[in-house]
Amino acid sequence: MAPGEAGKKEAIEREIGIMQMTSNNFTVKCFDAFLYQNHYWIFLELMEGGSFTPVCEGLMGDIAEEACKYSLNSVLKGLIELHRRNIIHRDIKSDNILVSRQ
Repeated sequence: MAPGEAGKKEAIEREIGIMQMTSNNFTVKCFDAFLYQNHYWIFLELMEGGSFTPVCEGLMGDIAEEACKYSLNSVLKGLIELHRRNIIHRDIKSDNILVSRQ
């Protein structure tokens, strides 16, 4: 194993463990994950809307105030659930907020 690979593997496995134990309506569901031929395969819930970045950058037009409130409320509920489990998300940004089409 190359230098630094063990730490990288542990970080990936920790992330997978967190995703698998935080299944709720405000986080992306992790259906399965495994290591096969030195590659991790992670099967997540499909989020057709992609990331929240285009919305924040105005690329999708103006967003209605109610839609904005709903979106931010959902993000906060997801964070509250993580914090209840003593998990701190250290990379909160619009690229890491995924949206469904619902």
